[in-house]
Amino acid sequence: MSAYESGGFVPVRIVPPVTVPFTRRLSRVLDDDQFICAMVEVIERYEAAPVDAHDRVLIHGDVGLHNLALDPVSDTVNGIFDYDSAAWADRHPDFRYLVFDVGREDMLDAALEVYEAAANRAINRERIRLYNAACGISYLAFRAGTPPGQKSRGRTLAEDVSWVRTALSKLTR
Repeated sequence: MSAYESGGFVPVRIVPPVTVPFTRRLSRVLDDDQFICAMVEVIERYEAAPVDAHDRVLIHGDVGLHNLALDPVSDTVNGIFDYDSAAWADRHPDFRYLVFDVGREDMLDAALEVYEAAANRAINRERIRLYNAACGISYLAFRAGTPPGQKSRGRTLAEDVSWVRTALSKLTR
């Protein structure tokens, strides 16, 4: 299926940063078969996750602090930019970076409090955590060929591994 089927001018799903086979790329980054198997299972869950028609909306596709204009005094969101990843897709991915590599979910709690009230629609936190984990795994796979201490997409290998391990620990089996 084309990413644009039934969506018209925008894709109907977001695409992880890496679309080649994860196992091959991950094995070029890490020498830990058990960890790689766990990541492959998460990617399979991500790809198989059904999306209810009522959860399809126009999403930004890459919401994170890197794409928000914040008021320097109040931290109020004044705007959002960079719509290159916009899609007619599951509403949950727009929240995936709000659990990025942090030990708590304060930003996610605040965003969902406002969003759920405005949209009159509950958001599934487990799905957000799954999308966060899949994205972290994708960025880790993207590192293939990059030295461990060199930053790739703003993080070292240790930081990417930390993100993925944290994300995996938050998932329910």
